[in-house]
Amino acid sequence: MPTEGNIICVEKSAGTIQKIGYSVKIGDTYQNFKIPLETAINYCENKTFNFYVKKLGSKVYVNIVRQKDGSCYLRTVADDKTINNLGELDDCRKFQTFDIAN
Repeated sequence: MPTEGNIICVEKSAGTIQKIGYSVKIGDTYQNFKIPLETAINYCENKTFNFYVKKLGSKVYVNIVRQKDGSCYLRTVADDKTINNLGELDDCRKFQTFDIAN
C-alpha cells in the first residue's frame, strides 16, 4: 500500500515544476521532504507514494500525465475548485525545514 504524501510546495524554473516538497507522517510526527520531480514521478509509478494536495480540507490526488514525446509531469485530478492545484502552491524556497529524500 502506497504511503500518502501531502504536497505542500513546489520549486519552478521557467514556469515548470522542478521539485516538490511534501509532508509525510512517520510514527507520531510529520516530516517534510523535498525531491526532484522525476523522483516524485518514479514514486508514483512504482506505487511507493500516493501524492495529494490539500485544498479547503479535501485531498486532491495527483496523477502522472504522459506526453506524446514520452516525457511526464504531475497533475492533480480535476476538481471544481481551482484550475491548477499544484501551480498555486507556495514556492519551497520560502521554507527551510526539508530533508532531502533519495
